[in-house]
Amino acid sequence: MNERYMRHVTVREGNGHKQEQFHCSFAAGELTLVAGCTGSGKSTLLQLLAGIELPRSGVIGEEKGEGKERHPLPRKALLTSSCYVHQNPEQMFFLPTVRDEILYSLKKRRLPEEVRRERLVWASARCGVALELWGRSAFTLSGGEKRRTALAAAAALRPPWLLLDEPTAGLDPAMAASLAAEMAAWKQEQGRAGGGIVVASHELDLFLPLADRVVLLRNGASLGQWSPRELIADPSPLIAAGLGVPDCIRLAALAGTASASAEAIASSLAARLEAPPYARGAGQKAEAAERPTGPTGSAAAIPSPTAFPEAEAADRNPGTQAAKLARLTALDPRAKWLLYALFSLSLLIKPHWGVTASGALAAAALGTAAGIPAKRWLKPVLAFAGFIAAAFAISGVQLSFGQVQGAPLRLGFSWEQGGITLQRLTPLLPMLAGGVLFNALTPPLSIQKGLQELLRRIPGIRRGAETAGLAVALLFRFIRYLPGELARMALTASVRGKPGDNPGKLKLRQLAAFFIPLLLSMLHYAEELSFALTARGYGRPGAKRTNAVPLRWRRSDGTACLAGLLVIAGINMLRLFF
Repeated sequence: MNERYMRHVTVREGNGHKQEQFHCSFAAGELTLVAGCTGSGKSTLLQLLAGIELPRSGVIGEEKGEGKERHPLPRKALLTSSCYVHQNPEQMFFLPTVRDEILYSLKKRRLPEEVRRERLVWASARCGVALELWGRSAFTLSGGEKRRTALAAAAALRPPWLLLDEPTAGLDPAMAASLAAEMAAWKQEQGRAGGGIVVASHELDLFLPLADRVVLLRNGASLGQWSPRELIADPSPLIAAGLGVPDCIRLAALAGTASASAEAIASSLAARLEAPPYARGAGQKAEAAERPTGPTGSAAAIPSPTAFPEAEAADRNPGTQAAKLARLTALDPRAKWLLYALFSLSLLIKPHWGVTASGALAAAALGTAAGIPAKRWLKPVLAFAGFIAAAFAISGVQLSFGQVQGAPLRLGFSWEQGGITLQRLTPLLPMLAGGVLFNALTPPLSIQKGLQELLRRIPGIRRGAETAGLAVALLFRFIRYLPGELARMALTASVRGKPGDNPGKLKLRQLAAFFIPLLLSMLHYAEELSFALTARGYGRPGAKRTNAVPLRWRRSDGTACLAGLLVIAGINMLRLFF
């Protein structure tokens, strides 16, 4: 039987901290449940298995045959042998109709038309997508219909490994139970293709009775893997993972069965009720003698979470970088606005190479101290640097004509003119980097409130302070929103388009397909912001505004301002010496 494994796989989180190791395996023909609290790393693990995320270290591979021959799998093999279904299916849709959404997954396969049609019919029937939905937009479907459409788009590829992230999120209990029962039947079909099903979910009562093995995660690390039978006998790993003991395990323990399925529990309880009273008493005494006792001496006592002290220690001792990030984020936004304004003015008043270089170093030092990954703030900076390079090249071009009629056109390059353009535009690079860091370290509401309070203290513009603060806050919100949407589009292209090279990034030829969905997404986001502003009292004359961000100047804010002013003054002192 084939088995896919992860050995000592580590990744980096968004704040730059390295996660603990993922160390687990997934057998073909089985349904593996990946369980953990929110933020435990379930989605990350599935995206690693799908080849969407690259591990920082470790091996993702496959074991084949009786001799368990092992070999690591390249990223392209992971992408083509598995299909990942996002926990929010509506985020993966971008085409006009349900039919187009399902067929898009087959685009890279270049299959004949009759085969594509067969796959469309088969996937729709398997996942319960009614034929009358084919011509509708996926965005108009109900939650259950969207979930089934996303599953059909994945199933059309017939991948050996089906990776489902929170497949029942947002569904009513009846539909969730129906979908889970269908997955239990699918695993045999996946096993015949040499793969299996991996489900990431925190709904243990629904999936634990169907699972063949359970992988438990906590704080981005795998605690281990167990069979449902082992967890019924000893539920302490579930408690250590922060999940508690689900009802299906409690009922199985009461019924004295090793299976958490409803049928097994019902059969065991029925057998006990039908047994003679003396037999039931003897059986209960025998079970009590075999059942492990806890610290209090009670039967089947559940161990405390301290059975896994390393997990508890991780909660009690947050990382140093996380503490620094929290302190910088908690600074008063007025202090941040003041320092950013002075930093920008010092760069722009009189461009100077030394000041620009020092400003860039100061921005880089702030990003490093906050633990923000360099690529997060370098990406827009490098994009703007490309624009500056183009401006330098264009501004330095010189065309001259000979004084004699018919003389050839002469093309030259003025390094002096190009240098002037370069000197004037380059200070914008550290200013842009500082703005990105400011946005990353300050919540949008704090950005608005801080600017609004500062502008109110300036005579003459007090009335426009609220409008200016709101406009800037909305601009910063969209600056934050756009990269996330582009990343989502790139994820969609990787999951469903299956590009063999450089997945996770949009290509120029893909931008046309994603432009309209991106525009619709931004309009939808703007509509949500409009509702939120109306609810807070904007747009109604005389309405009282809600204040969710009370500002309070602390000693740490004064210290940060003083340190920032000293750094800015030191940067500007370079004008005197160079």
